[in-house]
Amino acid sequence: MRKCIVCHADLPEGAANCPQCGFQTTVPQFASGTEYEAWQQKAEQHKLQWKNKQKQSDTTENTAETTANQPTFSQNALREQQESQNIRQNALREDMPQQDEGKEHTEQPTFRQNAMAGDAIPGKQKKSGSAFKFVLIGGVVVVAIVISAALLLKGDSGPSVSDDNSSQNTIASQPDDLDTAAGTDDDSEQIAIILSERNDSTTAMEECAIATAEQAGYTMVSYDAQNDVNAQLELIEEAVEQGADAILLDPADADAAQSAVDTAGSIPLVFVNHAPSDMHILDAEQVAFCGSDEDTAGYLQGEYLASFCHTKGMSEIRYVLLQGELGQTSTTGRSAGVLKALEDNGIKATEASETVVADYGRRTAREVVQPLLAAGTKFDCIIANDDEMALGAIDACEEANIDPSTFPILGIDCTREGAEAVRDGKLTMTVFKNFEGIGKGAVQAAINLIDGDAANVYTSYDADESGESYSDSIVWVPYQTVNANNVTGYLNRE
Repeated sequence: MRKCIVCHADLPEGAANCPQCGFQTTVPQFASGTEYEAWQQKAEQHKLQWKNKQKQSDTTENTAETTANQPTFSQNALREQQESQNIRQNALREDMPQQDEGKEHTEQPTFRQNAMAGDAIPGKQKKSGSAFKFVLIGGVVVVAIVISAALLLKGDSGPSVSDDNSSQNTIASQPDDLDTAAGTDDDSEQIAIILSERNDSTTAMEECAIATAEQAGYTMVSYDAQNDVNAQLELIEEAVEQGADAILLDPADADAAQSAVDTAGSIPLVFVNHAPSDMHILDAEQVAFCGSDEDTAGYLQGEYLASFCHTKGMSEIRYVLLQGELGQTSTTGRSAGVLKALEDNGIKATEASETVVADYGRRTAREVVQPLLAAGTKFDCIIANDDEMALGAIDACEEANIDPSTFPILGIDCTREGAEAVRDGKLTMTVFKNFEGIGKGAVQAAINLIDGDAANVYTSYDADESGESYSDSIVWVPYQTVNANNVTGYLNRE
């Protein structure tokens, strides 16, 4: 069953709006990225309104319950009056002649009076006259002695509460070797973002994460691991020591995700951009993922290519597949997704060459495609796991005097240069990966975990509907197909 993207309530079949929060339940099709972002902003505003409404409702219920359990003003006044009356009666009784032993005094307060005055033992006798005063004076002397001894021993008893607070503030202070820090108030709440490496895409993600954190009242501290797994683990330790309330991690190695979780300890950890190779790591408390479904990116490539084949009357296609770093979830998911889409659409796909690994690099892709062209390898299309490798293939074609617009070349990510290549007719299509949205959604997920909520509530993006045990720990930022018909909207994005 589908769920509402705002409140995650189950949606009846064919419902146009959510019966619980009223938001539009289907994602419209847009002609440009700008229109899609406008719809996302509308969804985000509706989610914030829904969250505030729920919190106000909870506050109202709690206030009503607290008020119901508190005594009224008249009850308090009655109790105070009764206590005063009991005190006067006891004082008078102490000055009266004592009765014979074994007889109760006629002015002894009743059980109800003792209960109203807070006496927990009904019928308990009061100390009389001088004995009572002696005990009272003795008690005061004992208390004074204890306090004096405590003051004398204070200097040897270790750090005081204020000393502890001072130590905590020192730990949370701004480190000197951080790459970026948005706001440096030692007492502010912090979210750390640790990049695997800094490039145009991750920088866009980082900048949007910083802006989102600042709007929510958090200081964002940024680190760059320079694609070093061990350095990344050390940076997680540093972020914990510096008092981070949550950590966003773009993992340098998806297989090392468990080590990252162990290093973060009890601090909320949100994987961004690249998911752990074992998604069940997200079953752990305070662990989440915000990114885009890599299988979907490849599947969109495959659907577009299948449509091209059907238009040309082709039922078979020979392809060159340029793969990124082997073992990364993006490489595996995108490669599998495109082939599955071709199969699902009745297209028989055959490799024109052995698997070509270009490690997400433009120069590497150009160098591995050049020999294929020189050898006269026959192929119908070039499929790349990202735009950088697709652009490298275009470079190789142009250097070999081959017009890249004469056959399909497909990329993913919709980088600035990728979008320009689509506009110029050199790149057939690409798939927009919303890195800004990933940065924003990751911060929203982190704040949810800090607040004790599930990661995927009150975000601007999609919940996971797989039904897996870790589904509520995933925030999906959707992909969008980009071609010559709608590329202008993506080129105009700020």
